[in-house]
Amino acid sequence: MNINTLFTIDEITDQGDDKMVASVSFNPLHPVFKGHFPGNPITPGVIIARIARAIVEQHRGRRYQLSAAPSIKYSAVLSPVEHPSATYTLTCKEIDGVVKVSCVISDTTVTFSRMTLVLIPA
Repeated sequence: MNINTLFTIDEITDQGDDKMVASVSFNPLHPVFKGHFPGNPITPGVIIARIARAIVEQHRGRRYQLSAAPSIKYSAVLSPVEHPSATYTLTCKEIDGVVKVSCVISDTTVTFSRMTLVLIPA
């Protein structure tokens, strides 16, 4: 299964002060949604976190791996049918190559998730 066809990072806007905003589109026809869940697709939490990492990688031009996820809170279901796109607002702080990412995933009416991730160079 090719994760690269599951979502598209449409745009990343640098907001300064280590902050960026990215718009992401989902492919509701991707096979992952057939199993999660049939007839009622939702974006798996692990994919929501993976997208945050992909945004940081694309913005910084460097590969990372997830070292820790000290906080992940899901507050609403992210359905690719009802919400074909989402906004990721990220703040990144780097110390000695370790990047701490605070991220809010939302659209214009709902917040889907808030998370803190720790990334290390891959």
